[in-house]
Amino acid sequence: GSGLDNGAEMKLIECTENYSINVGDTLAAVALEYGVSVSYLLLLNNSINNPGVIYAGQRIQVPDKRARAYINRRSIELKPLVKKLGAQKSRQRIDAVKQLIVKDWRAVPLLRQALKHKDPEIRENAREVLRTIHKSRQRPENLKF
Repeated sequence: GSGLDNGAEMKLIECTENYSINVGDTLAAVALEYGVSVSYLLLLNNSINNPGVIYAGQRIQVPDKRARAYINRRSIELKPLVKKLGAQKSRQRIDAVKQLIVKDWRAVPLLRQALKHKDPEIRENAREVLRTIHKSRQRPENLKF
């Protein structure tokens, strides 16, 4: 079918829709709105050379509903890592932060949820991880989970 099942990672790059940049938009804000990272958007949009320079009216590709649903489903695997953002030992928290940064767009849906967590430590660390992920200018090699 048209769903994302076996070999889904290969098809993520094809599961896109158009988005028209609005006045005041940043790539980071659009990425967050669509539950991915700036680097994910850069991979979908090879024409963007400088992530800091986008224009109102510019059309870009963003993940469509199927891609977002798939990423949300798969990101649940990272729940134990997000939980560690509130660990008692600082070494565990630091380790979780580092691992989540490496996960990049894969962690964004859970990190967005963590911004509303009752534990202030988890909220603050999730904010820090998201900030770092969205500053990344690396185009990922692929969109494999």
